[in-house]
Amino acid sequence: MNLVEVVAVYPPYRSGIGAVARDNARMAAEGGWNVTVCTPMYPSLRTRAKRSEMHNRVCIERLQPLLSYGNAAVMRGLFSRLKKADRIHLHYPCIGSEWIVALAAALYRKKLFITYHHDLIGKGMFRLIFSLYTALVLPIMMRVAHHVFVTSQDYADQSQCARYLKGTKGKYSVLPCAVDTNTFFPRDKNERVLTRLNIPPCSTVILFVGGLDDAHYFKGVDLLIDAFAPLVQSFSHCHLVIVGDGNLKNQYKEHAARLSCGNHIHFAGSVSDEELPLYYASADVCVLPSLDESEAFGIALIEARACAKPVIASRIRGVRSVVRDGVDGILISPRSCAKLTAALAALLADAGKSSAMGRAARKNCEEQYAFEHIGKIFVNHLL
Repeated sequence: MNLVEVVAVYPPYRSGIGAVARDNARMAAEGGWNVTVCTPMYPSLRTRAKRSEMHNRVCIERLQPLLSYGNAAVMRGLFSRLKKADRIHLHYPCIGSEWIVALAAALYRKKLFITYHHDLIGKGMFRLIFSLYTALVLPIMMRVAHHVFVTSQDYADQSQCARYLKGTKGKYSVLPCAVDTNTFFPRDKNERVLTRLNIPPCSTVILFVGGLDDAHYFKGVDLLIDAFAPLVQSFSHCHLVIVGDGNLKNQYKEHAARLSCGNHIHFAGSVSDEELPLYYASADVCVLPSLDESEAFGIALIEARACAKPVIASRIRGVRSVVRDGVDGILISPRSCAKLTAALAALLADAGKSSAMGRAARKNCEEQYAFEHIGKIFVNHLL
């Protein structure tokens, strides 16, 4: 049986959607499917990725875009490749290529599965463009889809796709993002990581992991830097580590440099999959201060929690279903610098509380988000 995964971004580009597509492909391959991933070959990837390769029994085909802008692309040759599929799995949004998938599924009579990752929101003129695009494309995709996966019931009830899913029993199911608990697990701080970042061994580390490009404007990095600045006066041993890369990185670095705590903020750049767990291990608290519902889950949250780290995240739909407020993390109002500072201070001041939250987080990940558990659910739905 042949499964084709269609996704707008895929590793080595770091993105939550790409990470989920990679995990779903691996799950299906381990379940006996012949898996092909179709994703655009953006100009920025030409020196970092091959046009066609096999990885973990998954065939990855990076197709040349007929048209592209940012992470949106019309993929050349996608239509013909979908003819060979027994199942098609689209990761929405995949701007520019959804209509190709919908047409192929209808004409070839293929079962189309859609993972609805998040609403298209955007800022500035893109808010209007995304609104119009959603009004045109989303109804078609929901009508053509055989089955829809949502990462949480919370997001399904509150998102732009809610009206299409309401009352459609069996049309959709909750499939949370997964974390490999054998890769992300509790361990001691890594001295090599701390030395590389010039952080003293006895320091308290706050960690952010996420994209630093225009597509990830909603991650709230500027807000995090502003919220961290006042902490240095009371917690002189604390340091903020920002893992990620993108065209906004220099802007964030300049913002940090303007503050008196600039030597306490460290930009680690892009970190390999092999080393990322070591960064989580070296942290005491992990933060995801997302600004709006462009963030619908937050893979960094379950990676951190699997490593037994307490987390702080925005109280927005989808994300608020991942963190149990006061049990394994703290939820704060989005865009509130003062509340983010207060939440960070609360965890820095009470190591016992932070440790207890971390243990609860690890247990929850083992029970609800482990790769093996989510994989069985996903593969069973494909049958």
